[in-house]
Amino acid sequence: TVHALCEDQAGNIWMALEDGISCYQKQTGRFRSIRKANQWLLGQCANILCDKQGDIWFTSRTVGLHRYVVSTGQVQQFLYDPASRPPHT
Repeated sequence: TVHALCEDQAGNIWMALEDGISCYQKQTGRFRSIRKANQWLLGQCANILCDKQGDIWFTSRTVGLHRYVVSTGQVQQFLYDPASRPPHT
């Protein structure tokens, strides 16, 4: 199941799927899939966005917010820390 799509600056189509993210590479006509972030299985991904720097941001139901840095092939995970939350004003 495809939950969300975005198109990067090169015309590649990125998809948020049941078991990670996938990219349809326009130049080669092939798919590339990412199923893990470090040692964690991504599981269901619900949202995906392509930013102006060419990186791919997505959410995983099991392990939170991530950025796939296309230039390095690395996945960065951003964890929620309730202690860092600013007080309500």
